[in-house]
Amino acid sequence: MSAGWERDGRLLADLRVALAGPGGPHFTDSALAAFRIGRGDGPAGLAELLFDSAVDPEPAGRLRASSSTRLLAFRADGYALDVEIGEDGLLGQVHPDGPGPVPGGTVTGEGVGGPFGEAELDEVGGFALPRPAPGPVRLRARLGDRAVVTSWLLLRYPTA
Repeated sequence: MSAGWERDGRLLADLRVALAGPGGPHFTDSALAAFRIGRGDGPAGLAELLFDSAVDPEPAGRLRASSSTRLLAFRADGYALDVEIGEDGLLGQVHPDGPGPVPGGTVTGEGVGGPFGEAELDEVGGFALPRPAPGPVRLRARLGDRAVVTSWLLLRYPTA
């Protein structure tokens, strides 16, 4: 009789693992965040990531010692979005992907828990945001009646 209870215990343990779901809470947060692309304030053009210094070699090779600064370049709908993530925060610029006037508008940094900062674009399209918490983040630029949103990036910071 005890052999039956033992098998039931193993079955219940397997069911607990299966019902816990894949990947834990970060998996669920990331999936929900990805689902929200283009939602909330209307459709947005998805900006393609063209360069990420965390994974791409620099065109002329590394010119400086290893740094905690991460450089990103996105393009979408005739606009370029260049970003530098450093220890003090996030600096960036939105500009036409060719000749043309610099757009006016705002950039919002978004994490899975909601916005982590918003900034007006200056006269050259520059902006500054606070350093986001580690985890999935993206940027949303509102340029007049248009919106451009970057793909989600997973930010990890080195531990001291």
